[in-house]
Amino acid sequence: MINMLLAQGVSQDSMKDGSGRTVLCHASEAGHVAATAVRLLLHHGANVEATDKDDMTPLWHAVLKGNGNNIALLVSQGANIEHRDKRGRTLLHLAVIGGREQAVKRLLSYGANLEGRDSDNLTPLWHAFLSQQEVIACLLITRGANIKQCDDQGRTPLHWAVINKCRLVVAKLLANKASLETEDDQGRTPLHWAAMTGNLTITMSLLDAGANVKAEDAYRKTPIRYAKDLGDRAAIALLLKYT
Repeated sequence: MINMLLAQGVSQDSMKDGSGRTVLCHASEAGHVAATAVRLLLHHGANVEATDKDDMTPLWHAVLKGNGNNIALLVSQGANIEHRDKRGRTLLHLAVIGGREQAVKRLLSYGANLEGRDSDNLTPLWHAFLSQQEVIACLLITRGANIKQCDDQGRTPLHWAVINKCRLVVAKLLANKASLETEDDQGRTPLHWAAMTGNLTITMSLLDAGANVKAEDAYRKTPIRYAKDLGDRAAIALLLKYT
């Protein structure tokens, strides 16, 4: 079909569906077999930056489906890896949100910006937490994502890893010397949140790393106080050992 259209001189970039997607957009999000079609379209001058109604380029569609071959083909033809959609999200944001680990690795190998912020002021690392993507969060941290950044509530990546009970990420952050005593806007440290969410394993990890068990938040409450509020006897006993 593509060969027939090209032979008839039809402008592939003028052919768009109801969503504004070009032929290259559709080929880019298809499976490995479509790589041949992508090559053919590119050879005949398809616009790698053509956007649909959501401001998504062919490369966006390749990342969305996790098609590594098509990602590589499009990037080799100059596709912009920092293109943003209507929500200010980059391709790396998209790959993280979708849990596309291999796509994340590819984009990072191409130099994707780890610290790009979307319209909600969120970096890819924040989206890894929001999407519960522990393995990808660890990957981003390993590749150098800023672990000292704070969100609009004053919370660091360690706060969010604790709140979301992401044990792998907590371990990775502690290994990278994340601050144990940074307080959020309510004066709460990661240990406060560990006690509040009742996660004994994470509480132990923070204590072993040297977290201050006597720290008081804006309400004059210590982690032990929150453990008592929950009636968490195991956490109370553990915290008392470190007083």
